[in-house]
Amino acid sequence: MLALLIVFMSLSAVSAFAIGSSYWSGNPYSIAPGESGTVELYMQNQGDEDVTVMVSLKQGSEVARIVEGEITVPAGTDDDPFPVSINVPSNASVGDVHKVVVSFVSVGEPGSGTISLGVGYDVTFDVVVIAQPTQAGATPAAGGDGGNTAVWISLVVLVVLVIVVVLLVRRKK
Repeated sequence: MLALLIVFMSLSAVSAFAIGSSYWSGNPYSIAPGESGTVELYMQNQGDEDVTVMVSLKQGSEVARIVEGEITVPAGTDDDPFPVSINVPSNASVGDVHKVVVSFVSVGEPGSGTISLGVGYDVTFDVVVIAQPTQAGATPAAGGDGGNTAVWISLVVLVVLVIVVVLLVRRKK
């Protein structure tokens, strides 16, 4: 019983460090060739003490850049952004997929006299190279009408229906 009580009380010392991301293997970050962007990973530390974390880029160095090394995540942190810079070369082919893996491993305090369990996370997401998006207000591709024809046809049909209804109502009177 005493051993169970000791284990239960020591659970409060467990690190509450976590990482979140808006992108993952099934939800890729899309970017055009020659473009640059930033993916933000979100660090959380709901514990009572600061957490030291070792950050490294395990995969995806052809398109991703991070600041590697030890960082401190303050206690009470919620959604503190950690930027991952994405730079796709201009000669990249549309449809290319690059897997990016960023590793976060909590580091115990040396000489603290206690046993610390490190927590490690690998955040994985894909970077997909897409065609250059068209700019707002740009002329549509040849043969396209930007959807205006459907709007005009709908308006004409609506006006014709209103006229027919008005004529039928007048005829009955």
